[in-house]
Amino acid sequence: MNEHEIRHERNKARLIELMTEALGSLTDDRINAFEVTKVDLKRGKYDAVIYLNGKDAPKEKRQQLHALLAKASGHIKQFCIESGDWYRMPSLTFKFDDSMELNNNLEALFDKIKKKDS
Repeated sequence: MNEHEIRHERNKARLIELMTEALGSLTDDRINAFEVTKVDLKRGKYDAVIYLNGKDAPKEKRQQLHALLAKASGHIKQFCIESGDWYRMPSLTFKFDDSMELNNNLEALFDKIKKKDS
């Protein structure tokens, strides 16, 4: 790993930490408890895709939750800037990460196969 990649990974890790704190500081209970699973920084630090744990968001309410998160993104950016680590925040895009749910489904399938073989 070269120095640029190390800096990039460090920025991603810090942004995960800040996003978790910023979401927790929100007063809306529908969005303040989301777990940040991953962050992708694009175009340097100008765009960030924030992945939230999908198990916390029912599929039928995700559009409403996306609207709430977009509305709160100004507060989230301000929180991160005030932390002192970022002088300019990237534009934020929120997505729900269903990989944990898929992983759990695969594990359940493997368990069923294992029980059949036994």
